[in-house]
Amino acid sequence: MITIGGVPLGHVPTTASRMTGLIWGDVGSGKTPFALTAPPKVLYMQFDYDGDKSIQHVRHLYDPIDYSKVSAPNLVDQFYNSATQTLRDLDKLLATGEYKSLVFDSVTAFLDLALVRGIELAAPKVTKGVKPDLIAPGLQGYGARSSIMRAAAMNLHAICAKHNVNLIFVAHAKENRDNEGVLTDVVPWLPGESGIQIPKNISEIWMLRQYEGTRRVYVRPWNVYKLMRTRMFLNEEKDNAFFPWRFDANKWEGPGQITSWLEQYDNGGQAKIAMPK
Repeated sequence: MITIGGVPLGHVPTTASRMTGLIWGDVGSGKTPFALTAPPKVLYMQFDYDGDKSIQHVRHLYDPIDYSKVSAPNLVDQFYNSATQTLRDLDKLLATGEYKSLVFDSVTAFLDLALVRGIELAAPKVTKGVKPDLIAPGLQGYGARSSIMRAAAMNLHAICAKHNVNLIFVAHAKENRDNEGVLTDVVPWLPGESGIQIPKNISEIWMLRQYEGTRRVYVRPWNVYKLMRTRMFLNEEKDNAFFPWRFDANKWEGPGQITSWLEQYDNGGQAKIAMPK
């Protein structure tokens, strides 16, 4: 057997696709139902208040962990270090094979918690000048927030990859404007270094948007909307950045389910698939 540095040289066996995704968009655009069309059963980590209101009618598809009602100020610490009880328990739970997907909803709400905790951790270390607070977090507060979020994302990636579980982050949209109030771009609400560190390890970044009564899934940058990409869908036509999402989330039926796309992707040998029409 030929090895390079002790690692065998050979074909890596093809396994079922594991999706790493970021689904973002405006409030009410359908992000949570869209994420829940990932292969079941879904472990749903909820940080937004009432975040699962739109999916409670399909409760059999997911098991929720409602962190929005946890008042512990150090909640985010449980995701910072892989040795915490929370992540050890998550590792054991995913090892059972019961869950095929984990949905983290939302990154934006988690970042709000991380900022509060980041300020608490950073303030005692500031011995000169103004200490960071919620009004003026300063570089120390914002830096701590980014560190917490980056570590949390890396730990979740590692555990989900270990057990071949799909990992989908959900985030809200943020409008950026210039000094004159003109809209410059719309991006996921991932402030600071989080906007770089979180997307870099994600293969599918999709935006969901309501447009003239129709929901659209954007998989490539379009107009002022930035930070979308895909490895799953073909770019068959120039500037073909979006397709309609025709899934009926109320009846929970119809085309447009992530599960179906992943099956199609695997059936084709993990070659890119055509964008839905």
